[in-house]
Amino acid sequence: MQRGEKYPSYQALNIDDAKTHGARAMGFLCPMCLDAMGQPCRDAGLETYMISDLCRLALGETLPEGAYGKEA
Repeated sequence: MQRGEKYPSYQALNIDDAKTHGARAMGFLCPMCLDAMGQPCRDAGLETYMISDLCRLALGETLPEGAYGKEA
């Protein structure tokens, strides 16, 4: 594998592992990871969240329409 290539096999393994263990969402610390894995996660039926959005939800805030994890 060359520098700059994506790792689709690891992406699929991570998504499959999450689904196998009952995950309903995937959380991300890194915006680049969300950009790379967000759509494959959503295609697999997982909601996607940045850690900052999870913090907002924990504080009782509502995410705006179109935010990651919410339908636009």
